[in-house]
This record gives sequence, structure tokens and C-alpha cells, in this order.
Amino acid sequence: AELKGQYDQGADPATVLTELAEFAHLVTRLKIVPDAAKDTALTQAERVRGAEFAGQLSVRVLSRVWQMLLKGITEVKDANRPLPAAEMVLVRLAHAADLPTPDEAIRMIQGQCGAPGQRPGAATSGGSTAGASAQVSSPSPRMPGGMASSAPNMMPRASAALPVPAQPVIRIGSLEDILALAAKNRDIKLQTAIQRDLRLVSIEQGRIQVALAPTADHNIAKELSGKLKDWTGQTWMVAIVQSEGQATLREQRQVAEQERKDSAANHPAVRALMAAFPGARIIDVRSRGAEDAAAAVMPQADDDAGLAASLESGEGLYGSDEEPWSDPDF
Repeated sequence: AELKGQYDQGADPATVLTELAEFAHLVTRLKIVPDAAKDTALTQAERVRGAEFAGQLSVRVLSRVWQMLLKGITEVKDANRPLPAAEMVLVRLAHAADLPTPDEAIRMIQGQCGAPGQRPGAATSGGSTAGASAQVSSPSPRMPGGMASSAPNMMPRASAALPVPAQPVIRIGSLEDILALAAKNRDIKLQTAIQRDLRLVSIEQGRIQVALAPTADHNIAKELSGKLKDWTGQTWMVAIVQSEGQATLREQRQVAEQERKDSAANHPAVRALMAAFPGARIIDVRSRGAEDAAAAVMPQADDDAGLAASLESGEGLYGSDEEPWSDPDF
């Protein structure tokens, strides 16, 4: 039910399992190195819950959980229906909780097939070592998640299961970064939605929380999560939260544009120009770059030298028989 609820809010099932694996790793660290709880990067909830699990679970159980989750994450990423695949991984984890660890399974098999405590490969009093060897080479039971209970496979091989990145990690730290990706991939619809409908709450690599503007499509979270995965090759969880959030990119741009116009309107030359041409209004304000200034080859005023104001008037800036008005400072 928890997984389904997160999925309905835009969570990617593979990301949920990845976070479970990260928590299993945290618990293992706290189990082996209790002082790791002093890490300032940990939240209070992680310290409390991590220490609680570390006191209850053995390293063998944690290693098995880690290996099952690594295999399950790969299965979910490759599945056509990620949610059912993730649910089956959780089912396997739940049932494996009551199963013996690999070394315990080996001891159980030895207890059934030979004398308790007999060392594998040891010769028996009534025969050769072949019989004892057969005990070890007999098919070992399969554990959930594809883990064999034979001795060589007791240690988790996380390095072999970790996916090798096919491309450099694309870092995303703002809505502007996502907007640039959408523009690069020519997704005009998503560009519009990002600028108009999303109010950023928080963002970190792999996870985004946003609030929606009234005009937003409620499927935008799932769509954005899928597009980011296609564009970056990484799994992203986009969650919709009931929070104020920042202003949309469009609102921020409108505020900045109005501030530039107000600043330009207060410039003495612009005020004089507006007074000379009643009805004129500022329609745009641009910052002139160094290259444009060099190409213009004209002196600049000491104050607001980079300011260029475009004005619009019903009567025009000059009459039909007059030369265009110009000011060397603008």
C-alpha cells in the first residue's frame, strides 16, 4: 500500500528500492561501526531507526537483503511494468525474512545427510570421502532473489551487480537545468509546463519535490520523471507536495522584467525621453554586452552605461522629414 501510494504521487519504483538498499547499507554501517551514527549528514530519524534495526538484525541477514535488493532494482528497471516487479521484490524480501541464511541452510543439510557437525569433505568411518563430498555437491536450495545457499556464494558480490554507467552523470540542481534539457531535446510542451506550472520545493540528484500551479496537468510528475530518465540515463523521482514552493520560472521572469523596466524608467535620460514623447512606454530592456559596446564605437555614460531602452510611441520617435533622434549614451 505504501509503495502504491508513492507510485501514484509520481515515485519511480526503482528509486524506492534504491532508497531501501541505501537504508540497508546504513544499518550495516551502524552495525559494524556504531560511531557512524555521529555523522552529521544523518537525520535524527536515520540515527534512531538505523540504530534500532542494527540492534535486531545480523550482518548475514543485512547482506542477503542488500544482494536481493540489488538484483531486484535491475529487474524493476528492465520490466515493462515496474510497479508489479517492485511488489514482487518486496514479497520475496518479506518471505526471505523467515528463511535460514546460506550457512544455516548448509548446516541443516549436513545435519540431515550426515553426522551433525561433520566437516564437509571429511572421511566417514565406513566409507570414502566421496560420500561426504556428495553432501556438499548436492543441489543447494535456492533463496529468493536468485541467491544460492552454497558456501561460495555466501558473501554478497555487490560490485558485480552494480550497473556500469554508460554515460557521464548529468547533474541537475534547478528547474533552469531541467528547462535547458527540455530545450536541448526540443520538447516544447514540457518546456511550457516547466516554466508555467511547476513551483520548486526541493531538488537533489535523483529526487525533485514540486508544487503545482492551478493550470498544471496532474500527470506532469510522471511525465517529467520519464523524460528525465530518458535524457539522463538515471532514475528520477518527481513528487507533488502540498507546499507553497518557489514562484514559477515564468513568474520569476516577469518580476525581473518589471524590475528592469522600473530601473530604466528612473534613469534621467529615459525620463526626459518619455516626457518629450507623451504616450511612449518602455516595452523591453536589454543589457548590452561588451562585444556590442565595442562594435558600436561610441562613448558611454558613467552610470548605467550598459542600459539600452526600446520605446514604442504611436507618433514615432521622429517626423517624416526629420533625422532619427539619437543619444550617444544610448
